[in-house]
Amino acid sequence: MSGMIETMEAHTGQEERTHIPARVLYRRVEALAETFAAAGDEKNAKKSQQLLEKLYKKEFTVAFCGHFSAGKSSMINALMGDKVLPSSPIPTSANVVSIKTGKKSARIYFKDSEPIEFGPSYNVNELKQYAVNGEEVETIELYHPSNLLGEAISIMDTPGIDSTDDAHKVSTESSLHLSDAVLYVMDYNHVQSEVNFRFTKSLKDRGVPVYLVINQIDKHVDFELSFAQYRESVIDAFRHWDIEPDGVYFTSLKDVNHPENEWPKLLVELGRLFAEKEDLLIPSIMRAAHYLIDEHGKFLEEKHSAAREPLAQVLAEADENAMARYEELTQQLVSLRQPADTLEAEAKRELHTMLDNAPLMPFTTRELARQFLESRQSNFKVGFLFAAGKKTKEERDKRLHDFYEELKENAATHIGWHVKELLRKLPEAHGYDDSEFQKRVMEFSVSFGPELIENAVKPGALTSGEYILTYSKDVSDAIKQLYRRAAQDEYEYAVREMRKQAEVSAQGVQAELATLAPVKEAYNKLAVLAREETVSATRLMTMIDHGVPNEESAPPLPGYTEPAAEKVENASLPAAASGERVTLQTQASTSGMAPSSSAIQKDYRGLRLRTADMLRVIAGEAAGVPGLAGAGSAMRQRAERLEKNRFTVALFGAFSAGKSSFANALMGDLILPVSPNPTTAAINKILPPDENNPHGSVRVRLKTAEDITGDVLQSLDVFDIAASSIEEAIRKSETLNAGDIHPTAKPHYSFLRAVQKGYGDINDKLGTDLIIGLEEFQAFVAKEEKACFVEWIELYYDCPLTQQGIILVDTPGADSINARHTGVAFEYIKNADAVLFVTYYNHAFSHADREFLIQLGRVKDTFAMDKMFFIVNAADLAHSQEELEGVVNHVVQNLGTCGIVRPRIYPVSSQTALLARMGEKNTLTDSGAAILRKRLSVGETEALPSVDEALAFSGLRHFEKEFISFTLEELTGIALKEAFAEVERVIGTMDELIIAARQDAGARAEQLGRAERNRETSLATIRELDTAADIQALEKEVTELAYYVKQRVMLRFSEAFRYAFNPATLTEGNGRNMQKLLRASLDELSRFLAFDLAQEMRATALRVETFMAKNGEKITGRLNKRLDIDHFLLRAWEQPSYDTPAFADQLPEGTTGELAAALSLFKNPKQFFEQGGQDKMKDTLEQRYQVPVQAYVDGAAHVLHDYYVPAFRTQIERLAERAGQEVEEHFAGLIAVLSTDIDVEGLASLRQAIAGRIQAVRAEMDI
Repeated sequence: MSGMIETMEAHTGQEERTHIPARVLYRRVEALAETFAAAGDEKNAKKSQQLLEKLYKKEFTVAFCGHFSAGKSSMINALMGDKVLPSSPIPTSANVVSIKTGKKSARIYFKDSEPIEFGPSYNVNELKQYAVNGEEVETIELYHPSNLLGEAISIMDTPGIDSTDDAHKVSTESSLHLSDAVLYVMDYNHVQSEVNFRFTKSLKDRGVPVYLVINQIDKHVDFELSFAQYRESVIDAFRHWDIEPDGVYFTSLKDVNHPENEWPKLLVELGRLFAEKEDLLIPSIMRAAHYLIDEHGKFLEEKHSAAREPLAQVLAEADENAMARYEELTQQLVSLRQPADTLEAEAKRELHTMLDNAPLMPFTTRELARQFLESRQSNFKVGFLFAAGKKTKEERDKRLHDFYEELKENAATHIGWHVKELLRKLPEAHGYDDSEFQKRVMEFSVSFGPELIENAVKPGALTSGEYILTYSKDVSDAIKQLYRRAAQDEYEYAVREMRKQAEVSAQGVQAELATLAPVKEAYNKLAVLAREETVSATRLMTMIDHGVPNEESAPPLPGYTEPAAEKVENASLPAAASGERVTLQTQASTSGMAPSSSAIQKDYRGLRLRTADMLRVIAGEAAGVPGLAGAGSAMRQRAERLEKNRFTVALFGAFSAGKSSFANALMGDLILPVSPNPTTAAINKILPPDENNPHGSVRVRLKTAEDITGDVLQSLDVFDIAASSIEEAIRKSETLNAGDIHPTAKPHYSFLRAVQKGYGDINDKLGTDLIIGLEEFQAFVAKEEKACFVEWIELYYDCPLTQQGIILVDTPGADSINARHTGVAFEYIKNADAVLFVTYYNHAFSHADREFLIQLGRVKDTFAMDKMFFIVNAADLAHSQEELEGVVNHVVQNLGTCGIVRPRIYPVSSQTALLARMGEKNTLTDSGAAILRKRLSVGETEALPSVDEALAFSGLRHFEKEFISFTLEELTGIALKEAFAEVERVIGTMDELIIAARQDAGARAEQLGRAERNRETSLATIRELDTAADIQALEKEVTELAYYVKQRVMLRFSEAFRYAFNPATLTEGNGRNMQKLLRASLDELSRFLAFDLAQEMRATALRVETFMAKNGEKITGRLNKRLDIDHFLLRAWEQPSYDTPAFADQLPEGTTGELAAALSLFKNPKQFFEQGGQDKMKDTLEQRYQVPVQAYVDGAAHVLHDYYVPAFRTQIERLAERAGQEVEEHFAGLIAVLSTDIDVEGLASLRQAIAGRIQAVRAEMDI
């Protein structure tokens, strides 16, 4: 817990003390005073004037605060070396007393009359009557000779604090804003008082240096408690309140020789403060100015209270949901109109990006362009003498034809197909699904003739390299412009139609909005008042932090030395100091929530179990009915699936994104430890406990010897080192030098070091399962030498989520180096019921993040339901609502570049949510509670909000509401509806049997004959089912999908090249071997392309499975249509769950030498990165990678074909077999009823009983 709290505290920040010239600060505080006065805030205007006087006089003040009987006066007397203040066991002062060095005298300042002064002969006891007179006396100034106090140094004695009210009075009404440091003095026996904690915390929150002085330690008795224990308990008590004092001193003025007396140390510290006063004074006045600005904000709130009351009354009298309804209607209006606007903007942006990146002129095409331009030169000739003219023309025509045909092919491949896909998918994604528009898209095409190429040639142009590039760009731009105009016409048509539909739907919304306008007006006026207060605070903060007009011309203050050319720096506090509360959850509502913090408000698992019971009962009741044996078996199978039904939620995200913290927040406790090992993290599953695995038990699966060996050899291969065994690999890895390692290989190096360290202790346990407890579980995550050997960990934990059958899978970070993790991650993306991706607030996506998100983008549209949720974690770091929304929009845009459009995105603070839920369980420490207060902007004297309010503020409540709606409500609903459909099918069959049985003998005989004939005809139809075209369609789909894989991968070649060959890697010096670095970069490029190809093929495999499922449904529908049996339909096509085929993680061998030869184009970093060498190498390698990439794609396409085509054929055969069984059973039941006498009324009664049972269950479940 302590580590988590430290992480949270790191977010709060500290005041940055930046020096500002005194003359400039004087002008700024002066402006504050004027602003306060102009607003009628005389109290803070006066305090600002006091600050100006303090600054002008360079007066440094140390304030003594604390209990009235703690010995403050005695301590001040000891400092002064004389009795300057009266001391007594009862309160001796109700006023602030200021003590300065000088000739002995006293001055009494009254609130409503002139001050009076006492000469050197005054008696201390004479002051008592004034000191205790808080009604008439304002302050008392004492002057006394002192060796400790220097010029312009004062000590302030404040009234004693004995209650929260006393503390508030001292804090707000005294001159504490003038103090540069505070000594808080406590009686030995009254340290752990809430008043002490709250008062000192309020000072520390303002940034005031606070020194704790525990006085009268002579009261301590050792036999009760050692002094060391007492000291530690005092420090711990303040630490639990999140108070870190600037010093803690234990003192006794009664027993100066007490062994623990630190009075001398306190004197030394005060001497240091006085000596450094000039360095401390400016930051101290800045701090006080910020405090006065906060106090002015409270003044404005009070000032606006009269205007607020009638407006608040309007809101109070309105329906409590009026504003929510207004916002809902406004959002509806936006939602109706926004899709068209968003479509227009996205289409324009996507089209622009697509066309800009379309590689119409790769190296080979530019070469054809060069040859074409060469043929257009006036001196171009082919052949000799009389045949030269004809041959020259033929060659010119050939070069034009070759160039034109390749351009057409490039345009169709790199633009045409993608534009068509964009026009097909994007409007549909924004809710526009119109058959007429889809027809337009299907017919969309762009054509151009050879004249475009010819017209682009500039008269008199030469075939220089520079002009070839210019010409290529001109041609490319001309073609792209044709596509741009044509595509624009199409998406603008869609936008116009969408807007027409939106305006028709908006009429009713606008009418209801008009009735709510008065409530909205009152709400807006209240918001204006609040905004005025916020704007005022922001303006004043800007004034004090960043300056006022003409401040540089302010005259110097006497006694200050400033550099002649000093530049004024901006001093600022973190945004949190402004007190702005950032709302992380902007759409959630806590109205109507149950007291429990769980978002699960219904027993979904109970619904599934009761439905399973119903299915079993009905299956038993229908067992004796002819023709229902198969239905009974199907219901029992579905009942078993409902009982075992689990919802798998896969959690993804880069290392340190806060995945574990987010999972803990969902579970409500510190369950998953944070792994410090990004490269070796295992798969952690949190499952419901069962009879074999009780709550809190953990099962650890260690990697097999073969798997860990494979992982080690894979990492070793990154360094071009081969080994035949893990022992040999470990020996060889010890020779690696960390300084010579390519940056992308660092994770592999760390992994190898972990294996070296832990192999000896764990090698005899490899391949086994370990049953451990939660404490050992921590070690297997936290210790790298153990974690690297773990395959997966299963933690059985009882909580609201797992009770409903949810399995939470915390996957390795997107940056895991384990090759198997990529494949495992894809299986979870593919098969999980929900996918959660966690990113950390304001962190840029790493390369690994982007690759993972690109994969999500590839497959997102293949799922029947959008099951992806995106979390922006640690959103409490936002300084303002505007900043938070900016970050979220930035994430949305970045997801868009990865192909993820319209993501469901949720800003949350998982730590805030976790603290709230721990508080609900009473497992939250005081320090954690203090952090929670900071997060929720709750003062120390205020009660913490309810856990539901805290969860709503954290953003987790809104996420959970939609997450539960999807995972439990929607998915459970689908499962239950399928179960009910099975029962409805049984009822339909029974209805047919009852009707048939009730016919007279003649009709039954006639129907019996038809049934027997229809059975034979139907069985023949099934036997003759021809699916050759369906198989061919699948084969064609595989070929086409694989074709586009190469195109997409090579479109990313420039990105891959820049990633592998970058200036940070290819730097000279420090004895680095440039050839090794170049070879390592080439290897990294190959790995990038191989990884991208494998990811593309996995996504392609999923697309193939989707195609099979859709075609299977079509085949089933086609067969139903051909059978055409009354009151009968075949059961739906059941797509099996396929394991994704394995794809190679490296390119085919055999081209290494040819690729490596291109490295000779590198001369030195300057030539490479600044003089065009990089582009030459990229073009050369892009050309040479064509062959191995094509070979990979061809091989992978064969894998897809050989895996899925036979599987599809088998599935069709199973469909035909099952269809035959269903038809046989259907007609067998019908023939049995028609040919024999049955108890019709008994059957009808059973039918009614089953119908009543399903209706009762439906009513209970509200489905």
